[in-house]
Amino acid sequence: MRRQLISLFALALFLWEPSATEAKAVGNFEVISVEGNVSESQDGQSWSKTAAATILEPQDWLKTDRIGMATLLLPDSTQTKIGPNTKIKLIGPTDLKQNNTIALNISSGKVWSRTNRVEVDLKIRIPGATAAVRGTEWIAQVDESGIGSLAVLAGTVEIKTTKKTALIETGQVASVDAVTGNLTISSVISSNEARQFIYHYKAQPLAYLPRGDAPDWARELIRTYESDNTNFASSIFSTKLRQIITKWTDRNKERMFPVTTADWIAWFELFQAEIAIGLGDETRAKKLIEQSDAKARHWVAAKHLLTQGRFKDAKRILFEAGDEIVNEGYYWLLLGSIETAVGELAKARDLLNVGIREAPSLVDIYLASANVELLRGKFNRAHKYLNAASDIAEPSQEYISLVSRYYVMTGQVQKARSAISSHKTSPHQTTADLALADSLLKLKLNATDDALLAALEATAIDTNFSRAQLYQGIGHLHRRETQLAIRRFADAERLDPLDPIPNLLAAKLFAAEFDFNNSQLEAEKAVRKRVVERSATEFATDQTGGLNVGRRYYEIGLPQLAITASQHQFKARDPASHVYEASVSHSDFYSTSQLMRGLSLDSQILGVRRDFPDGVSRNGIRGVVSAEYSRVDETIGRYSSTGLNGYQHSYLGEISWLLEGGSFDQEISDPDRRNITYSDRTVIAAVGWRPKYGHDISLYATVSPFRADVSTQTTDLDENRLSVSYTNTSDDVTTIIYAAAQASDLISRAPAEEPANPFFGISPDFTANCSDEVDRRADGDSVEFSSVIELSDNESLLVDGGYHAIKNISQIGFFHKEQLHCYEDLDFGDPILRDDLVEQLEQSDQFFSLRGMWTARLGVEIDLFAKLVSTHRAFNDNLITEYGGPFPDVYSIDNINALSGSVKKTESLGGAGLYWASGNGLTSLQLAAVRDRRPLVDASVSPTRIAGITPLYDWLHPDGITEQISVRAAHKLSQYFSVTAEHTSADLQNNPIFIDYFAEQQSARQIRRVALDRYRSPLHYQLLYPDRGFEQLSLSSSSLTVEKSLVGGFSTSGGVTGWSLSGKDAPTMDTSVPKMATHLGISIPIKRGMLSTRLIDYRYDNNESDITFFVQLQRRFGSRLDINLNAQSSKRGSSFFSIGLQGYL
Repeated sequence: MRRQLISLFALALFLWEPSATEAKAVGNFEVISVEGNVSESQDGQSWSKTAAATILEPQDWLKTDRIGMATLLLPDSTQTKIGPNTKIKLIGPTDLKQNNTIALNISSGKVWSRTNRVEVDLKIRIPGATAAVRGTEWIAQVDESGIGSLAVLAGTVEIKTTKKTALIETGQVASVDAVTGNLTISSVISSNEARQFIYHYKAQPLAYLPRGDAPDWARELIRTYESDNTNFASSIFSTKLRQIITKWTDRNKERMFPVTTADWIAWFELFQAEIAIGLGDETRAKKLIEQSDAKARHWVAAKHLLTQGRFKDAKRILFEAGDEIVNEGYYWLLLGSIETAVGELAKARDLLNVGIREAPSLVDIYLASANVELLRGKFNRAHKYLNAASDIAEPSQEYISLVSRYYVMTGQVQKARSAISSHKTSPHQTTADLALADSLLKLKLNATDDALLAALEATAIDTNFSRAQLYQGIGHLHRRETQLAIRRFADAERLDPLDPIPNLLAAKLFAAEFDFNNSQLEAEKAVRKRVVERSATEFATDQTGGLNVGRRYYEIGLPQLAITASQHQFKARDPASHVYEASVSHSDFYSTSQLMRGLSLDSQILGVRRDFPDGVSRNGIRGVVSAEYSRVDETIGRYSSTGLNGYQHSYLGEISWLLEGGSFDQEISDPDRRNITYSDRTVIAAVGWRPKYGHDISLYATVSPFRADVSTQTTDLDENRLSVSYTNTSDDVTTIIYAAAQASDLISRAPAEEPANPFFGISPDFTANCSDEVDRRADGDSVEFSSVIELSDNESLLVDGGYHAIKNISQIGFFHKEQLHCYEDLDFGDPILRDDLVEQLEQSDQFFSLRGMWTARLGVEIDLFAKLVSTHRAFNDNLITEYGGPFPDVYSIDNINALSGSVKKTESLGGAGLYWASGNGLTSLQLAAVRDRRPLVDASVSPTRIAGITPLYDWLHPDGITEQISVRAAHKLSQYFSVTAEHTSADLQNNPIFIDYFAEQQSARQIRRVALDRYRSPLHYQLLYPDRGFEQLSLSSSSLTVEKSLVGGFSTSGGVTGWSLSGKDAPTMDTSVPKMATHLGISIPIKRGMLSTRLIDYRYDNNESDITFFVQLQRRFGSRLDINLNAQSSKRGSSFFSIGLQGYL
């Protein structure tokens, strides 16, 4: 008896609306798809036809005929494929909460299953034996003679007969004689061949269709297959059709020329072979292919090997046979499909383009091209191919599936919903691609249970669908089912071995759980995968660039390996690349700039969860609470912050937001018993809006009030910043338009000192009411654009330009509480109302730069960079004295400073770089020669980066210039040890205006609070913090670092770095820059945590030693709390201790 979904649950839905998972939990079996003749029965005697979307209950029967197949989901979401000539009885619980056993009683035929849980209670019963499933994938079969067998493809299965109980391991098959109870165990001959009947296979009879007029029976056969291939198998293998063809052959032996009747018979038999492949009938398929004399048999054989994952063998057959074995376009279509399967997407694109030129009306090749472009993240091209396909033919299931995926991946939610729902309500069954699009849509909407079922449906229909396994893993990740997520990622990797995304997601998940050993194992797999063509567009980028493989080495205290690994993955248009570099860079300027660039490229980074990975951006609100207590001698520090962020997908598009506030308070008691307090407050508000794919709008605002009290001196500093960006992204061009405004106001008051002017005296209330005051106001504005243009797969052009302007006013004088005077003229007794030094700086720059990147042979990447900068500076100072009394007057002395005046200049900057990595990934070389300038503002979306090397920005004040040559070489000595050598020589020139008179604005740095770094350890601390108190300096540094991977329970990073200074201001920096530093750090993973230690020995010119020791303990508690303990001891300084925690909502 048929029980369709609607009729079965009509009353239940009226009373109660369960989720998709709850609906499954009642213990029923769901028919996902059917092919050929499939029947159901309640008693095993009376049978009725079954269709897709049928619900079967425990104790029901299901059977297929010789050309029938069905796909089931068991009550525990186990995916099951029922092969031809199969009869099974379904045993299941009425309520899964009772933990009752699910069982499949197999009377005859073949059944494949893969469990979706870590622990299952599933029994497989074949004649003479019962098997208890402990593994994840198996095939059971009962042949015509009643001999049963059970092959385990993954995991373990315990099988029990009347005589014996045995454990069947992965790769083994057990055969059972039902009469004697004898059990024999052997090896699976070929797991791919064993799985063949479960693979999704589409026949393409037009590929080898003979030229000329087709006979009526052939045209009818093609029409039937294209209109209803569900029941087609019963037609093509029927005796009636064979009789019709035989009669036609007898009548037309002499009439068909140049196409003979033998050609049509050969075509028919190859068509049969393809249908047999789809049914998993290996014996019949091989026989039909081997006995064929048609050239196209090589094409069918190669296509068969493709479904089994034997890509090299498939390509070999095609190359040997040549492109004339099938009709126009199909040879290139199959070659392109093979390259797509192995992840060589650029090659696949080129091959498919050859096919399009050869067969411009072949719709399948446009659909294959659209799929490749979706995988590459080239959505405009994908849309073009989809439009071309719809112009050629009526929309097919494959077309609707791909266009639905396109809508989801480009954020067109309403169109995606419409396409998916309209297709799923049609009488045709759902395709795997459509189910995958449905799964991604539901993941984004945070309907995780429904998303999992849709992904299960996709893998049930097409078990060889790697990305569907990936989405299942993401669904489990969102539900914090770590083991299940890792299992699905492993399945995705097995199905698509060259795709690094499953490894990157698995590594990120392990790291979030502080399981660093497994995190590094997955990261190393990803590093070895040289194919980086796949787009990660549909996956969420977190605030620290979590999918970047370098992050996994950073987390275990291997900073040099992190640089080497991330350099290969860096892409100028990839937001994760920039956000990752922002999170690990030692340079304040570069870090802030890269974060701003990453957040501009992807406005939805703001809404991603900040402790546990989000596989895809999804609806919801998250939160974090942080607190820290620190102490150094008598100095006590307290820090706390609270933040909320969220993501919403609505009819307006994608919207993410973040709101965070924090405070830092410090109390110091110095040897003079002065009370010193610092109070710092920060509020960050940010919104990201993506109205549709390719358009990102971001808005960031920060407010940072600061107050310091040192005895009777007070300092108040208010800094504010507002920035907005718009980013347009197409297939080959990404352009950022960015604007920012920032302002700061500093007022510092201290007890008044007597005037330096010998003609001035003090007022009677001088001590009680007067104070010295410094009032500094600064404003800064930025407007920039940055474009990345991909000229080809190996060539890119970066075009940047912009305008920066700053205005600083400083006023130094006295302040009277009652607005009276503090000084008096000694000669005449007149009050001095004002005695101020006023300094004003206005400076602007305009810049334009071009950077070209070429990847040449042998993996050599060449960077060329040119920049033109025009600057204008006007600096004025005034000493203003205002007299009161009977003869008031104002005197001003202007421009007494030697730097006063106006300066205009234009400078040419630029550089060249080279990056090379060996084919085996063991050796890399980075070389850069750069002359560059630090901009006037403290953040830019176009910082310079040449061959992965950045200028020495943090040694420079605004408008400072560096001329440097840097080289970095890394080599992996063995599986566990690597060595890195670096050298930099630089001539640095600072702007004296900023050294002596004005401080740079720092409000942009507050935005870096967005990126919570849970894994920062002492091994990432800088060896040397730049001292910019110079005008001219020549700096040379060399280092050698050796790192040991995480093996044997710990990782190590250690080495030596030396600095050498020369030039005009070198003697003033002897105490701030050591001659040499030797360092050794060790990271030891503990249960859900990390213990890190580091020892640094500094040597100065007088050979004096300063040894500093760091230790840090990080530990994860539960699923929402991190605790950090830090301690530091220095020979020349004081000991430091801190404890911090972060809780996540």
